[in-house]
Amino acid sequence: YRAITPLSIEDEKNKLYNFKHAYNPSRGTIDDLIETFWQLKESGQISDGYFFASYSALAAENNGDEFLQKLQTIISNYNSDVNAMYQLYTNASFNQKHNVLLITHSQGNLFGNKMYTLFNEDQKAKFRMVSVATPANSVAGGGPYVTASGDYVINPIPGALPGNVDGF
Repeated sequence: YRAITPLSIEDEKNKLYNFKHAYNPSRGTIDDLIETFWQLKESGQISDGYFFASYSALAAENNGDEFLQKLQTIISNYNSDVNAMYQLYTNASFNQKHNVLLITHSQGNLFGNKMYTLFNEDQKAKFRMVSVATPANSVAGGGPYVTASGDYVINPIPGALPGNVDGF
């Protein structure tokens, strides 16, 4: 998980707002897809069988040992990225008594949802999430989402929130 230098602005009432940009780094198309399906499995959105069938199809050229090693690396990276996100928001926002509005896109929704499960009740009260093109079946804290009805990547994902905006 990578954070980028924040941008700060003051509004007309001299209130300071900080904007931060963060993202999960790509580890390659196949690994990113496997990680996404792992996240969906971990959230209970897809079954173990669906995950392993998807994984097998994506990692068809790997032998058994490579299969397990790749999966262990993906799980380790995912857990590390979620913990890095949690620490970022805890240190930079919650410990400073700030509210957080997280705007997520695509796989970032799965990271945001998982991170939310680590929050205590005070942190949850100061956190809101808005999801864009979400493969998840929910938005942390019940926030709103936007997914195009014609999104051919997101809409076929089992259990994903349905498209709610016309077009593509």
